[in-house]
Amino acid sequence: MDYLTPEQNYIIWHAVTDGQIQEWLKPENLAKRDRRTFEGFEIINSIDGKQDDAVEVSLVRISKEGPHPQHIHYYSDAHLVITSGRAIFLSGTSRIEMKAGERIDVPREMPHGFEIPVGSYIEFVSLQSPPIKDKHTGEEDFYIVG
Repeated sequence: MDYLTPEQNYIIWHAVTDGQIQEWLKPENLAKRDRRTFEGFEIINSIDGKQDDAVEVSLVRISKEGPHPQHIHYYSDAHLVITSGRAIFLSGTSRIEMKAGERIDVPREMPHGFEIPVGSYIEFVSLQSPPIKDKHTGEEDFYIVG
């Protein structure tokens, strides 16, 4: 299978508009999508309405307070668009406060995790290529580090 290069992902993902994201987040759209939980993440799959082997667009919510372990994706690049809430994005020893409206690129093999402050949560759109969850095998490209 031919996947997008990180450079192609960057160009496509940064062209995603706030208007597109608002369409994806409409309750009537989200109600049609599959939901799952994995490692403390609540995930709504394929919010863009597409079933694509090369790209996945998911809505992710983390509401459990405290640190969530750093992990890596060996094969998947991701671009996160924070839609609501706030959290500390962790990568190695770096800590970046994130809130609604901010975006961050997460290249494959970059350790990352989240710390959710007391009384908060974070919700974000995750654009991934290839998808973190393989649509054929069900395997997750998710490995705890440290």
